[in-house]
Amino acid sequence: MQEWQAEGKQNWKVNRETRAKEIARMLSFEDREVQMYKEVLNKQLVTHTNEMNYGISDFQENMRKLGIEENISIQEAVKRQEEKAGIPPGQIQNFSYAATMNKIKDTKNNNEFAGKERERRNRKMQVDQRRIQETLDAKKMEENLIIRLMKQQSKEKDAAYIRWRNAGCEQIVKTNMYKECLTKDVAKNYKTLKI
Repeated sequence: MQEWQAEGKQNWKVNRETRAKEIARMLSFEDREVQMYKEVLNKQLVTHTNEMNYGISDFQENMRKLGIEENISIQEAVKRQEEKAGIPPGQIQNFSYAATMNKIKDTKNNNEFAGKERERRNRKMQVDQRRIQETLDAKKMEENLIIRLMKQQSKEKDAAYIRWRNAGCEQIVKTNMYKECLTKDVAKNYKTLKI
């Protein structure tokens, strides 16, 4: 019994050691996965930070190329932009918002009218196409009907010819039979008369 208990304790210790190793292996795997994920996030953060830093300098370089200077007031920038465009300074301020809004409304109305006209033309074109298609279909049906009637007429004509021919043949046969009967009767009568 004591040997059995000693062997059970030994097995229990081995099992505990195996379990502890497995837990340590799983924890190290999870730690490695977390570390890799953190490294990816850090790389992305560094990449985006560098892009932002260089992006700002690129943006400022483009601003200088366009002629927009740093640290000047908005009014001064507008004045310089007007001068570059060839508009005398201060003239942009003379435009009224009402005139601009009216121009926008007119453009919108013109666009709506053009859209309605385009839609009307499309509908008219579709109606015309449908009418033409219906006319073509009617002509096609009429042609098919004429072809069928012509075929039927041809068949009836052939049947009538065959009936006429058969009737003619029958008449000839009857006439020939009548003549034959007459000649036989005449010959018979002639023989009787001679005797």
